[in-house]
This record gives sequence, structure tokens and C-alpha cells, in this order.
Amino acid sequence: MKRIEELREKIDEIDNKIIELLDKRAFYAKEIGKIKKELNLPIYSPEREISIFKRIEEITKNNKNMPTNVIKQIYKEIISYTRALEKSIKVGFLGPEASYTHQAAIENFGTSVEHISFSTIDDIFKSVYEGKIEYGVVPIENSYNGVVFRTMDMLIEFDVYIIGEIYLRIKHCLLSKCKNIKEIKKLYAHSQSIEQCKIFINKNIPNVIIEETSSNSAAVLKALNDEESAAIASSIASQVYDINILEFGIEDSSDNTTRFIIIGKESIQVKEEKSKTSIIISVINKPGILFSILKEFADRSINLTKIESRPSKKKAWDYIFFIDFEGNIRDEKIKEVISKIKEKTVFTKILGSYPLGGIF
Repeated sequence: MKRIEELREKIDEIDNKIIELLDKRAFYAKEIGKIKKELNLPIYSPEREISIFKRIEEITKNNKNMPTNVIKQIYKEIISYTRALEKSIKVGFLGPEASYTHQAAIENFGTSVEHISFSTIDDIFKSVYEGKIEYGVVPIENSYNGVVFRTMDMLIEFDVYIIGEIYLRIKHCLLSKCKNIKEIKKLYAHSQSIEQCKIFINKNIPNVIIEETSSNSAAVLKALNDEESAAIASSIASQVYDINILEFGIEDSSDNTTRFIIIGKESIQVKEEKSKTSIIISVINKPGILFSILKEFADRSINLTKIESRPSKKKAWDYIFFIDFEGNIRDEKIKEVISKIKEKTVFTKILGSYPLGGIF
């Protein structure tokens, strides 16, 4: 017992130092906030926050007792709170609460921001454009189900910028008030979740009655009022709605990942070497023009990460192309390729340069 007390005293001493240093960190964050206000600089700096996490990874790579991922989670909330000391910000997400977009927003911004639920992607874009919220988090593509075309349509319609991206591994959970999976007679879930969990459903609850819902959160609300039912939803839905997780990670593909983008009213200046740029182009209608544009990237060894077409909705068979590529709009060869592209397009819209996102 004496040895335990001695060790606890050492922990208390360390806690005192940690608290003192955290208070100092918060003080400096507030001072930075004052300077940002004077210079009219944005409070949220995705590049700075990414650099902090990279530094944490470097410092903790040889840790024996406290792994890097745990320290990063702690720092995520420290950063979120100290950012809020500089200025309170509003972040819109595609709801309802406990949706995967909500989870992505929390993973990126932490909990010390005002998370606001929106029922449509359109409303998020409109609110960012009108300055009602500072940032919005919206899904743009899923590795299993493909592109979210509504997000692309809104990027055409509204003058907003992409300032960051988040890759979220989609871990579906089976949530229920039941304590045993054998008690489940009905399953509530969004159509995409059902599609992504077919193997699990067929193997473990093959005779279950399936009812599609408008969202995973709506599925949980239905399951809360049905004693012999379950829902497919995220793990945070368990915390938000106080419901049991019967099974974790029931998705068919372990690589099921959704890419979310962070949108803001203003573009950001990126210094990070590993950055991405997104643009929209409408091409001149003549043979070989798209090949000619793509060749401009190839000739400069610029790596394209995505190209997607959408109908322009102005006339039949007229298309707009979304292009993502590695590089920064401030780089000379990127400036050069953009200049060349503009010569061959009806219009070119730069959606922004931003740091490459990590997977949560």
C-alpha cells in the first residue's frame, strides 16, 4: 500500500505540471487570437493543426506506455478548446445528430465548436455562403457507393471554397435495446447501410424484417421504441441516444471510407508540401479537348487524384468536369497548368488548395 501511495503522489505531481502547462498553452492561444483578430486572419487553420499532429507523431513514435493515437485524441480536444478561446465558431454538418457527417465534424473540429445539424447539403452551402456559419462538413464520395452528386452540384452553384478534407472509415454498428442478437426480429437502417452490411445480415439475422429509413439516426430512434428491433448506425449514436452496441464493425468491407470536404466562405493559403487542389472546368466542345487538358497535367508530372463529370444542366450532352490533383495553387507549375487550361475551357473555377486529409 505504501508503494501505491508513493506512486500516486508522483502522478499528482505530474498532473499539477500538466495543468499548469495547459493553462499556459491556453494563454498563448488567446494571445494568438488577438493578433489574428487585428490582422483579420481566420481562426481555423487546418494546415497548422495538421502540423501539430505530425509533430505529435514524431515525438511519440518511441513511446512505450502512451501510444500516439491516444495522445492525438487528447490533443484534438485541447486544440478544439484553445481554438474556441480565440473565437467561437459554428460548423454545419449533414444531420441528424450522430450521423457519419457529424462524426467527421467532431473528428476534425473536436467538441468545443458549435455543431449545427442541417437536413440538406443545399442548406449547409447556403449558410456558409451567407455567413450564418463559418464552416460546413459535407460528404463528397464513398469508396463503396461512389460520388455524392448533390455536393458537386452545390460546388458549382455557390461561391465557396474547399479548405480541407476528412477521410472517415465507416464502421457500422448493430444497436439495440436487446441484449442478445437472437431477440432481434426487425432491423431499421438506411438503404446504403443495408447494402454495406449484407454479409453480416444474411449470416447473423437472415430472417429479420428490414425497414429502410431516411438516415441511420432515424433508424436508431425507431429502434428505441421497438423492443425487439435493432438499427445500423455509428458508434457515436450509441452515446447520443443511449442504446447498446451489440456488434461493432459489421460492414462487409473493412476499407469502406467516406471522403468529406470542409467548405468555407474564404480560401486558405497553404504552405504544406502535401496539398491538394480542386477545380471545376467546362470544356470547349471539340474533339480531343479533354485529352489535351489532361495532357497538360501529365506533361508536368502532376498527379490527378480524381476526375468526375456532371451534366451542365444548360444544354443536352454538355458536361462539367471536377478535377482533383496533388499540388498547391501557389506552385509555379500549378499556376502554369491552370493558365493553359483556361485557354481551352469555357470557364475554370478554382475550388481551393488544402492540406491532404488523413484517415480517422
